[in-house]
Parts: sequence; structure tokens; C-alpha cells
Amino acid sequence: MTIDFQRKVRRALEDFFSAKGFKLDETLDLDGGNKSLVFYSSPLCKLCFYQSERDGEVNCLIGTIEASNEELDNAEWSYLNSLISDGEQLSIEELLAGVPDTPMSDEEQLSEIAIKLKQNFDALVKQLPN
Repeated sequence: MTIDFQRKVRRALEDFFSAKGFKLDETLDLDGGNKSLVFYSSPLCKLCFYQSERDGEVNCLIGTIEASNEELDNAEWSYLNSLISDGEQLSIEELLAGVPDTPMSDEEQLSEIAIKLKQNFDALVKQLPN
């Protein structure tokens, strides 16, 4: 499953990875194969893309160069959407407004992530802890 997800990530972000100097770092299967993690690293930061089969979710975290791939629940990793919203807490109405009427495919979710990364990358890197 991780290899398939890794291919989807690469297809969606290949140009971005090349332009920003990202290289594949590691892939992991967790939760009996229900969660796939794909890590990329660059001279500026790390990115973790994950796919949860159970939740139907694809998401992205951005971390410092030193961030551990085994400990995603620490201050060195932040969700892409949290950094873009400047850490603001969104109301339940704002959160629900962003939920699509029909489930999105992995490719559609990765496409949205790619747009956000391309539009906000330099500002995102500046928000990472030193």
C-alpha cells in the first residue's frame, strides 16, 4: 500500500520536489497497513505525507530538518493547514464549510496539498521552529 501512495505523492508533487530539492527519505506502514507515511527531506525542511485508509484522509505535515520520522507528535512537526491558517482556531462552521459533499480521492487531496505547498512554501519554512 505504501508504494502505491508513494507513487501518488510523487506524481502530484514531482515538479515541486525537483524545484525545492526534496528527496525521498523514508516510507512507513503503520496500523497494520491502514496508514501509510511518505517522508521527503530537503536542505530546508522535511515533509510527511500520510494516507489513512480508515479515515479516507490524505494530509501533510511539515517539519524541521532534525524532525524525527518516528515522532510526529512533537513541536518539530506541524500540519500544513495549521501553519497556513497561522495557528488560528477555526470555528466549527468554518471547519464544516471546508468539508466536501462527496469524498475526495487520494489524488484530489494530494492536488490540494500541492497547491497549498506551492503557494505558501517560503512562508511555511519561516514558521518552523529553529
